[in-house]
Amino acid sequence: MNKIKSVLFIVIIALLFMGIGCVDKQSKIKEVRVGYQPTTHHIAEFIAIQKAWFAEDTGILFTDKEFIGGAPEMEAMMAGELDIAYVGATPAINAIAKGLEAKIVASANNEGSALVMRNDFNYTSPQDLVGRKIGTLPRPSIQDTVLRVWLLNNGINSEDVDIKFMSGADMLAGLSSGAIDGFIWAEPGPTQAEMQGIGKIVVNSSEMWMHPCCVVVVSDKLIKEEPDLVKKIVKTHIKAMNYISENETETVNISSNKLKLSPEILKKSLESGRTKYDPDPRKIESGIKRFSDDLVELKIITRPMNTSDLFDFTFYDQANTSP
Repeated sequence: MNKIKSVLFIVIIALLFMGIGCVDKQSKIKEVRVGYQPTTHHIAEFIAIQKAWFAEDTGILFTDKEFIGGAPEMEAMMAGELDIAYVGATPAINAIAKGLEAKIVASANNEGSALVMRNDFNYTSPQDLVGRKIGTLPRPSIQDTVLRVWLLNNGINSEDVDIKFMSGADMLAGLSSGAIDGFIWAEPGPTQAEMQGIGKIVVNSSEMWMHPCCVVVVSDKLIKEEPDLVKKIVKTHIKAMNYISENETETVNISSNKLKLSPEILKKSLESGRTKYDPDPRKIESGIKRFSDDLVELKIITRPMNTSDLFDFTFYDQANTSP
């Protein structure tokens, strides 16, 4: 009898410890910190935060922080200040190449930028940019990378163009004042410039090459410690991406509220078709590899990055197959 009691006591104690362990695991993550930029490329993030889907689908508090570009956003992630980043692929590749422990788990958008010039600028070809002041987000932003490679492909050394690093707001102000001749930036910036009479779109980035653009990056720490949570996050991201095409009016209103721009600008930007939305990371694999090669050519990273260095497809695959 005493032996049976001893066994039961051991089992009860073991179960108690297992229960404590489960509680600790469930309460381990209290908050998920998300980075984003003021662009329609990150609309899925706006929707998931505004509609509280991230919180509802995971039971965890989500907070987000705006960055003017991918470079400072990746610096914050490398400093441990972000768990998730909606960010351009090239800043993500650069950060991972330089030691950031994180993976691309989904796509956020494809293409979606444009070269905008002063209204009085007679643009006929890339050669017209030689000696001109062109604004863009700091290296290695998508726009800076696409611009430099496009110039090289047209026989132009990017050093022959006066490329100025600045925020999107400064691009609009600079074009309006004549401080710059043009800029290449993400939507809705180009649409905003045209609608406000500041400049004219002369080349869509898709005409430079049909490139991937922004991605969803998750820290390896979150991936290793909370894989079920990451799967839920990706599933919510997919839901938000689908919402964009299915609910245009609400998408415009959410974006207008987040970006503090008129619904008319956001509506025209979305309807322009410059920005494509598809969450599938496998569809951008070859494009990301090309970006990696471009960054090597531009001497931003020292070696090409492999798919295994950059991607984790597990969570997208699981999110797509689970109910």
